[in-house]
Amino acid sequence: MNRLLYILLLLAITTHFADAADYEYDQQQGSIRAQWKLDDMCGILTTSGTQIIHWITDGGSNQGTLSAYGWALSPDAQYYAYFPYTQSYNPNKTPMTALPVSYTEQSQSQNGNMKHLNAYDYMTAQAISSADACHFSFWHIGSIIRMECALQGSQTLQSLTISSQGKEIVTSGTVDVTTGMMTPTAYSEAVALQLNNMQIRKGEKLVAYLMLPTMDLTGTTLSVTITTADGYSATAKVAGTEILTGRMYPLE
Repeated sequence: MNRLLYILLLLAITTHFADAADYEYDQQQGSIRAQWKLDDMCGILTTSGTQIIHWITDGGSNQGTLSAYGWALSPDAQYYAYFPYTQSYNPNKTPMTALPVSYTEQSQSQNGNMKHLNAYDYMTAQAISSADACHFSFWHIGSIIRMECALQGSQTLQSLTISSQGKEIVTSGTVDVTTGMMTPTAYSEAVALQLNNMQIRKGEKLVAYLMLPTMDLTGTTLSVTITTADGYSATAKVAGTEILTGRMYPLE
């Protein structure tokens, strides 16, 4: 019997940053708060090899409800979920144990804005099923890097680049949706955040955000380079650290 199926998302709340797609920096706590947005889209995968697209029908909190018409739960299937939904992913060609993810081509258009993180905040979940619902608790694959930089005078900024001396940075990989584990497939000496001619007023600090996967950069030196629209650049160096999943790391 076809009916409307609601899938309740019970999202894991950690001491790091909460799940979802709208982000807010809590300066007092030094953490990131996040919420699901209306019409955020998740992919639901089954052990039968099919993918069902679901969208958030409510928002504004770290819990959300997914809905879809025309299908019912199968008692013999196991359900897994990932976020954000990837239209190009076909589970019939690529197994759910190798979902492609990439942290390249990140772009921030407004100072202090985190909207762009939505597309790179990869999460996975395994369902706990009942007779008429699936309950998912999502876990992050990567972490947020927060950079706050003082500048001289008014500036128009083109990009921010993080480069590593001593160990390459993971930029792409595949994620096993059934376990949440990522296998790196590509590395680079640097990863860039495009700033799209961002205007910074005199006395204002640049606040930039970048999503990166888990990796151990302990013992390395990271160079943070800011490039202006007219080609000038300035570099600051900070000590590398181990990046664990679901956290926020400040670089100031």
